Amino acid sequence: MKKKNLLIIALSLLMLGVFTGEAYSFRNGAPAGKSGGAGEATCATSSCHAGALNSGPGTLTINSNAPGGVYTPGDTYLVTVRLAQTGISRFGFEVLAAFSPLVSKSVGFLNLTNSGETKLLTSGLRKYVTHTSSGTLGTNFFEWDFEWKAPDTGVGDVQFFVAGNAANNNGNKTGDLIYSQSLTLTQLPVGTNVALANPTLEVYPSFASTSAFLHLENAGLSPLQVQVLNQNGQVVQLMRILPAGTDVHRKIDLSGLATGVYYVRVLGNSGLLSDKFVKFE
Repeated sequence: MKKKNLLIIALSLLMLGVFTGEAYSFRNGAPAGKSGGAGEATCATSSCHAGALNSGPGTLTINSNAPGGVYTPGDTYLVTVRLAQTGISRFGFEVLAAFSPLVSKSVGFLNLTNSGETKLLTSGLRKYVTHTSSGTLGTNFFEWDFEWKAPDTGVGDVQFFVAGNAANNNGNKTGDLIYSQSLTLTQLPVGTNVALANPTLEVYPSFASTSAFLHLENAGLSPLQVQVLNQNGQVVQLMRILPAGTDVHRKIDLSGLATGVYYVRVLGNSGLLSDKFVKFE
C-alpha cells in the first residue's frame, strides 16, 4: 500500500511538472501559428491557455507609422504592439507579420528593433514576431515594436494579425486573458504621384452647427486620412480618401458632435495638415 501511494504521488508530481512546464515554456515566445488570423487559432482557442477570447477588461492595439494606413513599396515602417490591463505584470504576444492574401504568404523583410525583448519565427511561408522571456514583465502594460520593409514589387494589401496574453503569472493555463487584433496596410498604387508642393487645408465655416467643409489644395494623388478630434485629442470622426486627387472637397457631418472646439487633421505622404472649427447649437 505504501509503495502504491508513493507511485501515485510520483505520477501526480510528474503530471504537474508537465503542465506547469508547458505554461512556463511560452515565456520565451509563443509557438508559431497562434496569431488568430489567416486561418490560425489563438492560445485561447487551442490548448495553450484557458478562457474565452477577448473576454477581459484589457486592450490590445497594433499600429504603424504608415501615413493614413498606406504603404509605399520599398519603404520601411515601424509597427507597434501594445497590450494593457490593470493589475497585470506579465504579458506576451505573437504577430503574423505582413501577410498578403494575394500571394498567401508573408512578404517583405522584418527587422527587430529590440532583440532582447522580441524574436523572429518562421513557419512555412509565414513570418512571426513574438516575445522573449525578457520582453514579458511590465506594470499594467507592455509595448513591443519592430520594423517592416515593404517589398519593392507590389503585392496588394498586407495584414498584421496579433494575439496577446495578459497573464496572471501562476505558471499554468488557467486565469490568463487572451486578446486578438489586426492591422491592414493598403498599397500605394504603382506610379502614383505621392505629393505636390505646398498642400494647403481650409476648414469652413469657422463656426458651424450642422455641417462643416474641408478644402484641400495641391493634395497630390496619394491616399489621405482625415481625422476630426475633440479638445481631449480623441478621434471622433475618421475618413479615408483614396486616391485623394489634387483638389479635395469633403463635407463633415456635425450632427452627432457636442458643442465645442474641434480640430481637423489630414495625414498623407506630404505630411500633416491641421485646422479647427467651433461647433455650436
